[in-house]
Amino acid sequence: MSEELIVVPGYVKGSELRALLDFCWNLEYKLPPYRGKYLKRSPKATFVLDKSVGVYRFGQEKRSYSDVTIGYPDPIMKLACEIAERFGETPNHCIVICYSNGKEHHIPWHSDKQEGTGGAGAKDICALTNIYNVIIFEDEDGTKENRKFQVAYPEDIEEKPDGHGDARKYVYNKRTPNGDMIVLTAEGNMAMKHRVPKEKGNNVVRYSIVFRTIKTKEDQGLECEDDEEEAKEEADDEADDEADDEADDEAYKEEYDNITLKEFIILKKQSEKYRRLVDAWDFDCITEDSPLYAINEIICGNSDDELDEN
Repeated sequence: MSEELIVVPGYVKGSELRALLDFCWNLEYKLPPYRGKYLKRSPKATFVLDKSVGVYRFGQEKRSYSDVTIGYPDPIMKLACEIAERFGETPNHCIVICYSNGKEHHIPWHSDKQEGTGGAGAKDICALTNIYNVIIFEDEDGTKENRKFQVAYPEDIEEKPDGHGDARKYVYNKRTPNGDMIVLTAEGNMAMKHRVPKEKGNNVVRYSIVFRTIKTKEDQGLECEDDEEEAKEEADDEADDEADDEADDEAYKEEYDNITLKEFIILKKQSEKYRRLVDAWDFDCITEDSPLYAINEIICGNSDDELDEN
């Protein structure tokens, strides 16, 4: 595609728009941990097409990498299939961002972290792929104003520490109509920056449904980390199980140190307790004067007697 920015008016509308709004309303949004705090400015819900899809790293802490839903829900899958049919690529990663507070929820000027873009950090979006943003908002009576979405070239943007300087010239600067889709091509993402500015007092509930094509975990080198983490968790679980077993064994030893043959016969009928008891005792250390000696001889097959379980 030669265009850097494509606007598709009314990409979702009517009953499909209403269903999508209801879906987004019922999602659980999370604030990703970010540099020791939580990123309050953009509550997110993240979906990946399958478990091979990697992480879109925007600076969040590693512990939140797993805060994703594997598999697209029906409304997200429907949009992804429509994108595939229209643009010839199937995005494998979707983030839904909920904006409901004009002062607190916002996105400063940025380019998405795509292979080929400048700046620090991992570049997880596959090269030459587009970024698709379906924008919807609650407006049942037709009186609400959507939040602004702005796109500009870096040289036109006033630099400010909070990343919210205004631009002297915009490529796009609109209150996006309900259901429109904005497509930022790979060329556009490399050349321009975009943002959702703060708007104090505008608390309309707005959703950005952003589709990207992300590298696989294997390509990101995260698959090995996952395997190592899983192996560590399994080892920790095994160690915990062994410690629990040892504690249980000690408890059984203490409880049944002076058990009689008759009591043992009764206990043997309770198979689980019997198994634990046999596991717990160190029969090699039982001497002839121990009350357990006769039991040990029968269990080990050194006696002609049999336990009378009748």
